[in-house]
Amino acid sequence: MDVDRKPDVVLVKKLNQSSAQILRDKLTPVERVAECSKYGILLFEYWISPSGGLRNWMRLNFLLFLIFAIPVALVVPILIAFAKGVADIAGSMETAMRHILAFLAFFIVVFAISCFLPVILKGLLAISSQAREALDSKSDESKNKSKFSFGTGQKRHRK
Repeated sequence: MDVDRKPDVVLVKKLNQSSAQILRDKLTPVERVAECSKYGILLFEYWISPSGGLRNWMRLNFLLFLIFAIPVALVVPILIAFAKGVADIAGSMETAMRHILAFLAFFIVVFAISCFLPVILKGLLAISSQAREALDSKSDESKNKSKFSFGTGQKRHRK
């Protein structure tokens, strides 16, 4: 395809009435509209850039678009799916770690209670036995004391 060639303007201008009639009879209405649109676009392109620079520029941009768009269209969905998978895995790992930490905390609390429960119970038993002994000694003292209090001469009442 020659970039520097001029559109078919010259050909259309040189057509006489009989050849235009032949083209009109051969083409369907849709084909005639397409040919007219093509002619208008080529005429506009020639008017903007008679040397064909616009066509080269458009061809370069379209080529660059294809070079970048096709890999992006093929790779980006895969990367998005991979990123979603990583996010799902990270969410699952977060949930798993929460459950593991909750289990460890529960295990530590149970272990601490099971280790210190005998010590706590021994302490409570010792305190209760001391309190019992103290109460018993008080009751023994009160039984052994005289009925009169010292120095007052009054009788003590038991409660």
